[in-house]
Amino acid sequence: MSIAESVSAPLESNEPRPVQTAVMLVGAVLAVALGAAVLAVAGTSVLWLYLVGLALGLALFHSGFGFTSAWRQLVAVRQGRALRHTC
Repeated sequence: MSIAESVSAPLESNEPRPVQTAVMLVGAVLAVALGAAVLAVAGTSVLWLYLVGLALGLALFHSGFGFTSAWRQLVAVRQGRALRHTC
């Protein structure tokens, strides 16, 4: 299978998605760095707000919340059923 075929081929439903370790590591480092900057500038109360916002953002991202989940499903899995139901 060529690279173009592997990129355009949808993942099977029972096949787990590959973990992008480098992307996760960069995101975690940036989140910690931003948290440290928030703590240094604004203090602990704003840091708690940052952590709650970060946790809610991760939860909503993993649940596929919002109008973009239908577009993501169309592009990633090539299934437009959810997009047709939004109209």
